[in-house]
Amino acid sequence: MKEIQPGLTVHKQGSLPGARPIGGPNGADKEPGALMRMLTGLISRSQLANRAGLQFGGKRDLYNIFGYKKNLTTDDFLSKYIRQDICSRIVDAPPDATWSNPPTIVATDDIVTAWDAIAVEHDVFGVLNRADRLAR
Repeated sequence: MKEIQPGLTVHKQGSLPGARPIGGPNGADKEPGALMRMLTGLISRSQLANRAGLQFGGKRDLYNIFGYKKNLTTDDFLSKYIRQDICSRIVDAPPDATWSNPPTIVATDDIVTAWDAIAVEHDVFGVLNRADRLAR
């Protein structure tokens, strides 16, 4: 355990009970400083987003002048989806392309017949298309 600054400690990997290593298939957990670089990138993107629309050293805020919201809600995105055709196209195009040609079931004739009946009765691929759109 190492204290970096007051109240912030770093534990050696595996020294915390139940802790899992951070990283993934790209080897970020093996390279020293990879997590710190990732966090630095996220923080700098966040700071850039907060400064968006500021001019003249922060004296002019274009978001305020034009009445833009800085913190958008799900209702804002829903209204864009409903009103603007390009927004709905961006959201709907990938699921429509995926589920317009549903997968074929390869199994015995009894299972295929039963699946076809269920798929038609419950509109399975329509429901999957809708779930795919809602997940975006």
